[in-house]
Amino acid sequence: MVDDSQTMRKFQALDRPGGHHTQYEVANYVDVLSYILKRHSIDGIDLYFFNSSESVKNSRHSTKLATSVRKHRFSGASSPKNGLVQILTDYNKAFQAYSSAIREYPPNRKYSILPLTRPRLPKCPPPLSVYILTDGAWELGEVDALEGVIRSLAEDLRSSESSKRPIGIQFIRFGNHPDGIEQLEVLGRVSRSATAADSHK
Repeated sequence: MVDDSQTMRKFQALDRPGGHHTQYEVANYVDVLSYILKRHSIDGIDLYFFNSSESVKNSRHSTKLATSVRKHRFSGASSPKNGLVQILTDYNKAFQAYSSAIREYPPNRKYSILPLTRPRLPKCPPPLSVYILTDGAWELGEVDALEGVIRSLAEDLRSSESSKRPIGIQFIRFGNHPDGIEQLEVLGRVSRSATAADSHK
């Protein structure tokens, strides 16, 4: 997920000195990251933006993902609430539904030899790895909403009886915006204490 706010524009395209071609920092990072990750993803990679409904889903082509970032218009205030918070909330609901079904599944009950008489084992949601490329310079109060969702997700995962922990969250910070550093450090502390997310600088 890419933060496509106004403050991230300077990292979208950088004019190299000496009249050389423009260097697309965010897109280059997406290119390299997706190239590495696509080998480990069965369904491909999804690309989302903070402030736009534009997306690329189930892609196995890193160049396509990077091109989408290069051509995308970065503008507006920075808010992870609409996109990132919703993704994590929806995944948590799916995992909780799975955990509830597992608890109700009767593994020791005797059934007829006919396979159709035994309930189908609930299927765990596929593993989810979320990488957030941002400067962390979000609007006032945005970090509180995201912190609450991550904390809730971590607690629900830890309290579930399932041995599976199929989610990882990684923040990748661009620049040294004072508010961004502070806000991502807050999320880093939540991540470390909850063991459900990680913060990378």
